[in-house]
Amino acid sequence: STRITAGTGLSWTGNTLNAEVQSSDLANYLPLTGGTLSGNLAFSGTAANIALGSNYLSGDGGDEGISVDSSGNVSVTHSLTVSNNGYATVSLNGFSNTDFVGPLSKFDRARGTIGAPAVVQDGDILMELNAQGYSPSGSYEPGAEIVAQVDGTPSGTAVPGQLIFWTRAQGSSPARRMVIRADGKVGIGTTTPSHRLTVDGDMLSTGVLYVNDDTSYTGNESMLITNEGGYTTLAINAHSATSFAGSGITFRRGRGTIASPSVVQDGDLLMQLHPVGRGNTAWSGAADLTVSVDGAVSGNIIPSRFSFFTTPVGGTQAEVMRITSDGYVGIGTTSPTTILTVAGVVTPDADNVYSLGNSSYRWSEVYAANGTINTSDRRLKDNITDIGYGLNEVLLFDPVRFTWKDHPEQGERFGLIAQDVQQIIPEVVNVGDDPNHTLGIRYTELVAVLINAMQQMWDEITGNKEKIAELENRIEALEAATQTNTSSEQNAPRPATIVTVSSSTEPAVPDEAGEETASSTLSVDEPVISDTPEEQTTSSTPDLIPTPEPTIIATTTDES
Repeated sequence: STRITAGTGLSWTGNTLNAEVQSSDLANYLPLTGGTLSGNLAFSGTAANIALGSNYLSGDGGDEGISVDSSGNVSVTHSLTVSNNGYATVSLNGFSNTDFVGPLSKFDRARGTIGAPAVVQDGDILMELNAQGYSPSGSYEPGAEIVAQVDGTPSGTAVPGQLIFWTRAQGSSPARRMVIRADGKVGIGTTTPSHRLTVDGDMLSTGVLYVNDDTSYTGNESMLITNEGGYTTLAINAHSATSFAGSGITFRRGRGTIASPSVVQDGDLLMQLHPVGRGNTAWSGAADLTVSVDGAVSGNIIPSRFSFFTTPVGGTQAEVMRITSDGYVGIGTTSPTTILTVAGVVTPDADNVYSLGNSSYRWSEVYAANGTINTSDRRLKDNITDIGYGLNEVLLFDPVRFTWKDHPEQGERFGLIAQDVQQIIPEVVNVGDDPNHTLGIRYTELVAVLINAMQQMWDEITGNKEKIAELENRIEALEAATQTNTSSEQNAPRPATIVTVSSSTEPAVPDEAGEETASSTLSVDEPVISDTPEEQTTSSTPDLIPTPEPTIIATTTDES
């Protein structure tokens, strides 16, 4: 064996180099500082280890490549590469009985130099985790990356930062996919999130999406939005210059499976809005709005209907309104037969305020089994006076037959002309609020006028009957008297008895009650009978041929 000794601490024996420092002063042997090192720096064993003692290995404060301080901290000035055939790992092992103390990978960034660091600025990269792969071009290219970046202006001990996640699609350049800003806002598909989570693009959830932290409701929901102490709202906003582009929610339903959907059938539920309230012991459905298939599906046409359900007090939920596929609306019935079918009483929400139709949009026909009823209770009326209109006004009416210009197919109708009636009884004519001020007649109010006219006519008829009866009685009395005289003097010659019955009807004049009455008079011209033949010949009565019976001549004069 050969032994080479250099100084007092270097020896070489065979294939082994033994370097042992035996002096207490290391300044002349190793560029290390500190106290006594006895066997602290040694290359030995078969694993080519390096062992450092209680002090540290460092340079002179310049640009050293590696430094180890007295606490065992290792500093690599430039870069560290770990390579291996197979797994290449870097392990951080920590042992502590304190819960917040564990392995730490720390990335420090400053502007300036190692000896004179400076404050970082907004946009500076603090850390990059860059996953690269060897590409066909013969170089390592990034596939994904996580970047920590200053996100604002540092102040005091606070350095605002954000995390940016990059990925690279097939045949494209790396792109930012997600960002977590300094204020905690997360953006997916955008680098400028405006809310806690901003997603620019489609989103799919195969599980339950809980908004807030209440998971107590255990229905079949896929998204649950909860809130405490205020309104829980879902707002969908759209902004577009196109008239048909707006906010919307699409509900899709098919039979079969997601991968192999099949055609829906009549009665299948397509959509349901299901408000639920908390009962005494459980959650319970209060109302429902559903859309169901309403008929056989033909091609891509899905006939559908709306159904509205409510729950009465102390009752069970029931369908109260339906809109069928043909547009028929049923209230209180599930089988409407017209545009609007109501199974119940229909009333306005205020008394004597609203109208059914107007002057421009009128009903063609109104069908009723028991007629129409107008409220006429005396307790509801005030300022009750006589109507004032009657027979005279009715006689001025001009009933006509006509056809409607817009609907001649309806055939002839009977009625009055509103403009004519307006000149006679304006109170029963309604002036429409349409641009043409279309006129209408309240025919039901004319009933009172007709009744009054009939009463006036009946009064005249009754009065005439009484007068005619009086005339008949007087005529009968005259006839009886004439017959008596004839029987007693039938053998004696005497002049003819002339009875003139004249009836004159005076013009109708109003009486004290305002009623118009007609007067009739009856005059009887008695014959002039003389006691002597001389008086008979000199009488002013013209000579007549005697007859067995008196002659009655009745004349009537109408001076009206």
